Amino acid sequence: MSWIVASLISALFLGFYDLSKKHALRDNAVLPVLFVGTLCGAAVWLVLLVAGIAAPDVVPAAFVPEPLTAAQHGLVFLKSVIVAASWAFTYWHQAPAALAGCAHSRHRPALDTLRRADCVG
Repeated sequence: MSWIVASLISALFLGFYDLSKKHALRDNAVLPVLFVGTLCGAAVWLVLLVAGIAAPDVVPAAFVPEPLTAAQHGLVFLKSVIVAASWAFTYWHQAPAALAGCAHSRHRPALDTLRRADCVG
């Protein structure tokens, strides 16, 4: 698959994700929505992880994770805290615009990201 097709598919799913997130946050608290969204994502990966252990030939190698060290687990935890803080600050409208913009720049079109000089680097 060419990288252009992969990028378009990724953009499509990120769009669905953003629409779903905004719909879920309507009249709901931020942290419970974030928690349930994380549980749903973890459930999908848990199924793939268990299937990869039970029948390694069924799951493509790209979906079989390598074991993580304690330091790598710490980095994953740190990323989780950063994402949770980003969600909370963005949806409670308390974060500076530069922080919220940089934290979510991967969800924006490339030209929008390039316009943000404070996000480069």
